[in-house]
Amino acid sequence: MASSLGERPDVQSAYSDNGSLPRLAWWPEIEQKALQGAAAGCDVKRLANVVRFPDWLGHIGIILRYTEEAERQNNILTRAFVPQLIELVFPGSDADVTLRRTLESQIPLLWGDLGIVESCFEDRNGQLSQ
Repeated sequence: MASSLGERPDVQSAYSDNGSLPRLAWWPEIEQKALQGAAAGCDVKRLANVVRFPDWLGHIGIILRYTEEAERQNNILTRAFVPQLIELVFPGSDADVTLRRTLESQIPLLWGDLGIVESCFEDRNGQLSQ
């Protein structure tokens, strides 16, 4: 994810060519909720199969970052993404345990939480558990 940007000049170049992402303050709550609604139907496994690792996690991270305030209120993406992520990580891994705790405690999944998921895949060269 973000840690890999420094190692991949092609990605850094793409970001600088496209400009930086808008500041979070520019995303009103109604837009965050609209983005949540659009993203909630995402098939995470399909995304992971179509987009290379770790880029697919980065896409999810961007969505979580730009919907953070709304997600803290309603957990829409947490309920949509966490069960799917649990299916992709290895049973008993740190990512599995953390994701299950997140779901059970009803705390929102935030973009920074994806680091442990990324670590799980890095340990296995980006391979999905199934």
